[in-house]
Order: sequence, then C-alpha cells, then structure tokens
Amino acid sequence: MFNKSKSDSSLSEASTAHARESSSDMASASGREPSGRALIGSRTQVTGEILGDENLHIEGTVIGTVTFRHHTVSIGPEGRVEGDVIGHSLSVSGHVEGRLIAAQSVTVHAGASVEGEIHSPGLILKEGAAFQGTVDMNPHNPLLDDIFGNDMVKPRQTSLDNDLSCASAEGEAEQPDEMSLLQGSEKSV
Repeated sequence: MFNKSKSDSSLSEASTAHARESSSDMASASGREPSGRALIGSRTQVTGEILGDENLHIEGTVIGTVTFRHHTVSIGPEGRVEGDVIGHSLSVSGHVEGRLIAAQSVTVHAGASVEGEIHSPGLILKEGAAFQGTVDMNPHNPLLDDIFGNDMVKPRQTSLDNDLSCASAEGEAEQPDEMSLLQGSEKSV
C-alpha cells in the first residue's frame, strides 16, 4: 500500500528541491529576503552590550555599548543611545549621549543630537545637527588603533587636500587658516 519505488522517491526529492527554489524566488521577488541588516525597533529597549557582524539600524533605545567594528551603525530619528557606539561608519539622525567611535566616518544629520565625544578620521555635521562635546579626527589616535587595529581606514590625499594647500603668486605654499577649514569642506572651482 505504501510501497515507493526508487523512481518515486527521486521524483519527490526533485519536487521538494523545486519547491524550495520557487519559494526562494518568491521571497526575493516580494522583498522578504534577508537584508544583512539588524534592526532594533522603535518599541524596543536594550540594556547591555550589543555585538554584531552585520549592519545595524536603531530606532529604539539602547543603554550600553554597541560594537559593530566592520559595519555601519545607523541611529534613526526615533533612536536613542546612551553609551558608546563603535562601527566602521556611523550615521546619527536621533539622539546619542556617549562616544561615537568610527574607523571611517561619522555623519550627524539635521535634527540629530549628540552629546559626548566623536573619534573618527572623517566627520560630517549637517546643518541643523546639534553637537556638544569634543572631536578627535586624528587617524593615528591610539583609541582608534586599539579598537580597529589594521582595519583602520587611513586617509588618502584627495584633490580637496591638494586644493587646501595652494600656491601663492610668489610660489610659496599657502596654508589655510583653521577657521576656513572648519567653515566647510566643499570647495568651488
């Protein structure tokens, strides 16, 4: 009554494999495939240490340390972190009280609020962002070396760097004053 021949089981295995492929295709088409990003939702509060090896987006509250050394951590408009945030790059649209430590760059968006320290070789403070604290953009900062080691992104000389040290009419290099460097990183040509 339940006798299956070898060919019946092969057919069954082939159908199962096809069903798996079809459901995988449907998941991709519907956008339900894993995004490689973890999410702390707006109704979630986490206390303690969070470690990960994927990108992280925070819309809820974190009280503690967030460490995603090789990935991006973004804090959404409703997100709040009280503690250190460590990542390859950091993007803040919410509120942070603590240290932001990034191997590549930190971006603080309009409407965001940061109180504490920023340690990163790259920093973008958008107009309308609130920041109170200290900034260390030294790429050779011992703190960055301790956390990221050889994973640190060492700054390359860019055309902007070349433009900032321009030759005067006498042929000597003119160094821009500190205020002009702080007023903006874009240069019109």
